[in-house]
Amino acid sequence: MPPKKTKNVKSKLEDGTKAGEMSKKKRILKDAKKEKLAEKKEVIKAVKKAKEIVKSGVVNKSATDFSSLDFSCKQKSSEGHPWNLKIASWNIAGVRAWQKKDGMKYFDFEKPDILCVQEIKISPNKLDASITDVPGYTSYWCLGGTDGYAGVGIYSKIKPIYIKNGIGDGTHDKEGRVITAEFENFFLVNAYVPNAGRGLVRLKERTEWDQLFREYLKRLDQTKPVVLCGDLNVSQKEIDLPSLS
Repeated sequence: MPPKKTKNVKSKLEDGTKAGEMSKKKRILKDAKKEKLAEKKEVIKAVKKAKEIVKSGVVNKSATDFSSLDFSCKQKSSEGHPWNLKIASWNIAGVRAWQKKDGMKYFDFEKPDILCVQEIKISPNKLDASITDVPGYTSYWCLGGTDGYAGVGIYSKIKPIYIKNGIGDGTHDKEGRVITAEFENFFLVNAYVPNAGRGLVRLKERTEWDQLFREYLKRLDQTKPVVLCGDLNVSQKEIDLPSLS
């Protein structure tokens, strides 16, 4: 008799443990769903707010009322030290439109030490001093051979050790998508990564690019740390994929 009683008690304990585990899994799943729903609501809210701003005329693709924005920064390092270098990045969607709509006033408000810009959309022979010459900065450019397509640039208060255009691949480098600046303590890579196109028509080229670009960054990282910025044409999370209205 005693052994059977022990077995029954053990069986009940096992059933209770399983029930507890199932209940815990359900709670975790429920919390995850709530978190995902809350995140989606925040994205929808942000998109709605952005559309209202655009509709009001305050902002459009390349013009902003900079005076209405707060450019202060109180970030500190992991050791608690205040920041001492400001690197900004902006896909300007065409340097001529950016200039025409006072996008270059950004320098006066943000005052970045380095500004990386992407999708310049201009050929080298049309890049004039009104774009390249900003007081206090030296600019460096990597432009493709096609006017109105791709191109990247760097405005910097700090003189780089050297500038390199491209990633060392003859096919991909023709489009003007990567410019690298070496500084004393790091490499700065500014990239306008190609997308796969509508219907993924350029998926093969994008896949090849990803592999070559990864190898390029790894080679740099063997020498000193790499700071990568730009328009990377990637969705970080699943929630980034839907077209929200």
